[in-house]
Amino acid sequence: MKIESYPIQIIPKLTYKSQIDLTQINTPPSNYVLIRRSLKDYNNTFDDLGFLRRDSLVSKLSSTIGLSMYFLTKIHESKFFKFRIFNSASKPWSEGERVRLSDYSKCIEIITPYCLIYFKLNDIDGKKIPYKKNFEKKEKKKIFETFNIDKDIIDNFELSGETKIKHKPIKLNYWHIEFHIARDKFIEDGKIIDDVRAKWKEKLVENALSDILIVNGKQKNENHFSDNIPSKLYKLSLTDLLMKVILPKLKFLFDNN
Repeated sequence: MKIESYPIQIIPKLTYKSQIDLTQINTPPSNYVLIRRSLKDYNNTFDDLGFLRRDSLVSKLSSTIGLSMYFLTKIHESKFFKFRIFNSASKPWSEGERVRLSDYSKCIEIITPYCLIYFKLNDIDGKKIPYKKNFEKKEKKKIFETFNIDKDIIDNFELSGETKIKHKPIKLNYWHIEFHIARDKFIEDGKIIDDVRAKWKEKLVENALSDILIVNGKQKNENHFSDNIPSKLYKLSLTDLLMKVILPKLKFLFDNN
């Protein structure tokens, strides 16, 4: 593959923010679209009825945590999904970092077959998932103080997890995002789940996979959607560009001369 064929417009720029604040765009009637690429053909990605196959989305349950997807935008088009980036090219990008495509020539390939899975942002972000667990003493105390419920029924108290879509730019693709699951925000401070080693975590993640991701994965994009993320959400203001990027780089040059 000629490295020049890789779409340079999707590479993070010096003028870009470290993250897009999704709370500013994920409000009805926003219809932003996310894409997950299956490394299987269509018939092995969707079943005969057009429903998403579980094994085309994840190979194991724990892979649901931090599942990679990408924004579909005017800049990041569906035709670019034939490119697969790996190793250092898929490492996190930092704000103000200059990326040179030539540094990653051995970390890009064109893949076939593949199949695109479409999700609407509003269908999978901020969705509540009920769960139960065995509470520690301090958690029981917090439940009692927060909700003022009878101590005798605390053991059966139902918590509420929540799905979180997080924008996580990587070296060769600014539009990369991840799917996460947060614990109850009142009792467990909304901490992000990072494993499925406990039974309650396993069930919580399983529900997120089955009831939110799989049922909302579509085989084609709908006609009515937005691919235009306002530039103010991902481009630094002139002030921020000066303070966060230009001045630190000038200081580094002066300090090393």
